[in-house]
Amino acid sequence: MPRIDSRKFSVIASRLLYDRAEVASMVTVDLPSIALATQDVAGPGVMGSINMPVTGGVNSMETTITMRGHSYDAGKLMRPGEHKMELRFAQDSFTVQQGIRPEGCKIFMTVIFKSAEGGSIKNMEFSERAFTYEVRRYEEYVDGEQTVLIDKWGIKYQMVGEDGMQDVRGFIY
Repeated sequence: MPRIDSRKFSVIASRLLYDRAEVASMVTVDLPSIALATQDVAGPGVMGSINMPVTGGVNSMETTITMRGHSYDAGKLMRPGEHKMELRFAQDSFTVQQGIRPEGCKIFMTVIFKSAEGGSIKNMEFSERAFTYEVRRYEEYVDGEQTVLIDKWGIKYQMVGEDGMQDVRGFIY
């Protein structure tokens, strides 16, 4: 019987690139939630209502970078317009055949700056700032295999090779 096996453990190391420049290593990246847009369906032949996903409708996706301190370089993260973000990381993975081994992951995002939190300043503590972006394109690779591709302007919604928007693109192009 096939099964979904997700025995993943700690992130070992990571690196964040923003417009091909490395961002300081003391960062946390909150990845976007992926939620399909929905519409209520009700009426004759339906018992109550059903909240149905809309084909190809993906709600707003946001990502946040949190970093320590205030710096000139932090100002670069607030520039208007579209930017490229790349997150590379290694995580421990377990399989029966290979035991625990590191697994490489990459996430590519096309983002648009939305907001920045100023953070707080307190003696003897780190100050932190958070930068929030709208994600227009999200692409994820695990161990060299593409697992997710969402491109809102390119009308693409692919999960592990299955293209949920191929028929729709065929109708309009």
